[in-house]
Amino acid sequence: MKPLPRLTFSPLHPTHPHLHAATALYETAFPEVERRDTALWLDMMTTSPCFHALAIMTDDVFAGLITWWQLTEDYGYVEHFAITPSLRSAGIGGVALDKFLSERKGNIVLEVEPPTDEMPRRRIGFYQRHGFTLWALPYRQPPYRRGGEWLELCLMGTTAEPTPEASNRLVQALHRLVYGVED
Repeated sequence: MKPLPRLTFSPLHPTHPHLHAATALYETAFPEVERRDTALWLDMMTTSPCFHALAIMTDDVFAGLITWWQLTEDYGYVEHFAITPSLRSAGIGGVALDKFLSERKGNIVLEVEPPTDEMPRRRIGFYQRHGFTLWALPYRQPPYRRGGEWLELCLMGTTAEPTPEASNRLVQALHRLVYGVED
């Protein structure tokens, strides 16, 4: 088996040499309902202190992106995670996720589609293999765009599901910081 290339993270910013590739991946890997307007996404890189956008690099080649938020002192939230199509199924996604998690303090949560068909089940399985637990907590994602619909999703976390009170605080922080919604 061929060894994986050296993997690093590079913070994305307006003059990053791979910003165009990261933006193109953001726009193609996630449907419009699962992402904010690209101009706003680019602006957040310099205006939102809790928001972080990272280029995933393998041997200085752009391999993907991961965006995340520091929600609270104890919780971070992975908003978007994608590997370029040409590098998918090569193990880079797992290595990138493991490296990302090892570099973060505290717990990480993310949203996934309910396991109602093959693709969401595969995605959930991927995250479970990398230390996440599927939470039973009912969860709805606010829309990214005005007038959009709330989506029924599930949360996964690197810890067991928190108490109902702690879950409520976490969801409120996620909705407020990421989506601009006061519950």
